[in-house]
Amino acid sequence: EPAVRALAAVVSGEGGSGDAGGVGAVAVVCGANRDKDLPAILRELAALWPRASVAVAVASSHPKATPAEEVARAGAEAGGAPGAGAPPPPWRTAASMLEALEVAAAATPPPQLVLCCGSVFVAAEMREA
Repeated sequence: EPAVRALAAVVSGEGGSGDAGGVGAVAVVCGANRDKDLPAILRELAALWPRASVAVAVASSHPKATPAEEVARAGAEAGGAPGAGAPPPPWRTAASMLEALEVAAAATPPPQLVLCCGSVFVAAEMREA
């Protein structure tokens, strides 16, 4: 989760690098394996909720992947950013990485950033999408 914390800090502008290159809204695509601490990952991502237009849950094809429906449910239950007063964005699920990108892009006004995180397997499959 330290990596997710650092990523969220940079994208939210709290990591000392400004405003992530002038990007406005953020769409978060998230998937994780069953051996990861999903609630901790989601707590760290909550720093992005003030700028997030949507969160899309996805599962990689890895056998240990958490189903997208479970990721979305956990995300909705995790709530908003502590102290930020921002509720979580609506959570959606996607059956594929391509669908996740399409949902994220359609729900996020430009200039946008579609942030894919939570699993190296999700990242690898996103590169192929």
